[in-house]
Amino acid sequence: MAAIKIRSLDDIVKVYLENFGFSSKQAESGVKYLVENRKIDHDNVTASLDRLLLDSARKIYPERALNDEQKTAMLKLAFMLGNGAKKWEAESLFRENPDERLVEAMRGNAIVPAPEYVLSKMMPQPIEMPGGLLKKLWGGKKK
Repeated sequence: MAAIKIRSLDDIVKVYLENFGFSSKQAESGVKYLVENRKIDHDNVTASLDRLLLDSARKIYPERALNDEQKTAMLKLAFMLGNGAKKWEAESLFRENPDERLVEAMRGNAIVPAPEYVLSKMMPQPIEMPGGLLKKLWGGKKK
């Protein structure tokens, strides 16, 4: 397992971004954007970054009936499944207004666990028995 030396807020944010598949150089660009433009809680950095992701996830998946953790996880998964680190900059996930191309791609990569439940009414149908089936079942015996 690789050892990571954490010396500052920048190091934590950089490692967080590298977990999305960003190269070290891409992550540094994202760190600069996040530290300068977005409010990060210095006491709980990863929760703060997840909160920023949740803000983006709410804009990308407004119609999804998911709780906050599920929306954040959905965005992370969709980004990684779509190979997002090769297509977008690190800061694109954290912008206040996500790019439309990113929104479309993340919606396309989102997984749906099951179809929505639809209530329908089943109409009764008559059961038809083949002519000689009952005779075969009871061995053709008559009383």
